[in-house]
Amino acid sequence: MYCLYSSQMKTIFENHFYPSFMQFNSDVFDLTVFDTEVEGNGNYNTKGYMECMHQKTTMMLKTIKENVGRVIVWSDIDIRFISKIDLSSYDEHLTILKEHWFPESSVLNPAFAKIQCNDVTVNFFERLLEVCKEEYVHDMDGINHFRDKLPPINIGVFDSRYLQFTSLKRIPLECTICNNNTEAYSCLHQLINLDQIDRTNTILFHANFTIANNRNTSMGLKLEQLDYLVK
Repeated sequence: MYCLYSSQMKTIFENHFYPSFMQFNSDVFDLTVFDTEVEGNGNYNTKGYMECMHQKTTMMLKTIKENVGRVIVWSDIDIRFISKIDLSSYDEHLTILKEHWFPESSVLNPAFAKIQCNDVTVNFFERLLEVCKEEYVHDMDGINHFRDKLPPINIGVFDSRYLQFTSLKRIPLECTICNNNTEAYSCLHQLINLDQIDRTNTILFHANFTIANNRNTSMGLKLEQLDYLVK
């Protein structure tokens, strides 16, 4: 398993990602942590954030080329593992998270990815990196909004044991108290949505859709979700 670390993620890495990985998955996976230095506080879609995401895609491509014929896993650090990873039933070239658990939803999120390392995935990630730089987008937007510019590839999705904040769309995510009428996580009232998680049937939780606001930074919003999950 691979991940990319920047100093903006220090608290999340030390309090959530790394200890939960060691608790549940260190006996199955070797973890390689790549370091990068970017400016800013890690807020979503800022210059430093985009530089970090482009570096992540660069390193994903590099590790795919280094592991041709093998299977690798890439994980973002704003993830907490809740039980042992199960990859046995996912056989596509690339398997990633589904943004919403509705049949009509096709939005994908590569925050956690199982990758078959072969010519197909090398070609895909080479072009994905080019598209992300050309369009100045991160990997998720590259996959979802510029698919017509990418080589054909079979992409699978993890099942509902692999959760994100936006996976909880089956219950209302909006906050009527704060008049927050979007799905983005922005206020403490929304944390009660996490009480609906069945932890006996969940493998991981990704703290996503954290757009900085006048109350907190993107990293602070992620930390609120993860801290609440283990309160």
